[in-house]
Amino acid sequence: MTADESNKTLTEGTATPVRPPDPEVVPQATARQFSAEYKRRILEEADRCTRPGEIGALLRREGLYASTLSRWREQRARRIGFFGQ
Repeated sequence: MTADESNKTLTEGTATPVRPPDPEVVPQATARQFSAEYKRRILEEADRCTRPGEIGALLRREGLYASTLSRWREQRARRIGFFGQ
């Protein structure tokens, strides 16, 4: 086999199987951002909770963590950030 024949065989005779692209999209986590009005509303609603489990129900409904609520309460008490006080 000559050099020209071997090149022909490599380029025309053997094909590498091509995989179709993976259709699954891997989500990238992004930090949620909350408006000042939303934070105020949630804090006011949490302040109105008096019975056991009401705050937990609020957090589950809104998809929030207790630590987020605590941080917002601290910010409100220190009068910093989004409260503009």
